[in-house]
Amino acid sequence: MSSIIQVPVEVVVKYNEYGQITPLKIFFQDDIFIIDKVYTAQMTTPRGGFSAALEYKCLIKGKPKKIYFDRYNSKWYVIKEYNECD
Repeated sequence: MSSIIQVPVEVVVKYNEYGQITPLKIFFQDDIFIIDKVYTAQMTTPRGGFSAALEYKCLIKGKPKKIYFDRYNSKWYVIKEYNECD
């Protein structure tokens, strides 16, 4: 059986003059991850999520990744899926 959890992350963002948010860097534990490119930003309900969030599909260190922004709680997170041992 697999479980899904939301892992909070710290994100540096840029706001443009229209209020659009562009994530630039992610701080997680002792690492800094530069976001190379943001492909899309759309409202979605992520797996394991209880409310709608902005899903950003990004390129980070050459790999496609997704990060989420819960606008109602002003919280950034990633989704982690893991298998539980019986």
